Order: sequence, then structure tokens, then C-alpha cells
Amino acid sequence: MKRIRPSSNQYKPRKRLTAKQRKDLAAFVRGGTKS
Repeated sequence: MKRIRPSSNQYKPRKRLTAKQRKDLAAFVRGGTKS
């Protein structure tokens, strides 16, 4: 497992969002922390 810098870890996921991440993000934004 490669160690990634936290700074690069923050903007990389923003560029590429998988369908699951997008769905999770949408759920998170709608219902706060509803897991």
C-alpha cells in the first residue's frame, strides 16, 4: 500500500468520484450522518 500525502489525498477523491462514493456523499449531505 502506497502512502499518500494527506494534502493529495484530499483533492484526488474530489476529482474522481465512484458511483458508490457519490451515493454515499448524497446520503451524507441529505441526512447528515445517517449510516
